[in-house]
Amino acid sequence: QEQNTYAQSQYNAYTPYEEVKPEVKNVFAHILMALVAISNVISFVMNVIASRAYSMGDTLEEVVDATLAITQEPATLVLSLVSDLLFWITVVFLVLDIIQLHKAGKKIGGAIAFAIFLRPAYFIWRAHLLGQKKTLPIIYAVVVYLILFAQFGVLMVASMEMVMRTMY
Repeated sequence: QEQNTYAQSQYNAYTPYEEVKPEVKNVFAHILMALVAISNVISFVMNVIASRAYSMGDTLEEVVDATLAITQEPATLVLSLVSDLLFWITVVFLVLDIIQLHKAGKKIGGAIAFAIFLRPAYFIWRAHLLGQKKTLPIIYAVVVYLILFAQFGVLMVASMEMVMRTMY
């Protein structure tokens, strides 16, 4: 009877194999944060350059000619190429980061939506998924959105100046 009890205790101690989920590292997220910030700064600089074209003419034809001339400048072409390259590198790192989240057993639907529509807010959602502090992602998102609002402001002022010049 003692042997039987021993055999049962060994059988009850057996636990099925549990899959170990890999730990999510923040390397891709930190690289993404840098890429998105650099991309937004380059976009801001390109919009400042574009707004310069709006102030170079009194008629629509002059503004179009100035815009075409500015877009052919080497600095503008380089910025455009770097911006396009950064976009594709960002997409690759976003996919790699989302794959890493998925392998760790996290729900990635919200992460995909934020990555597509609100990229700076993606980092807040990612911190939420991983149970990390959200202070740095929130500060980061606020700074990036301030850059975007400044960018829209520069373009709005430049386009309004152009409209006022061409109307009067």
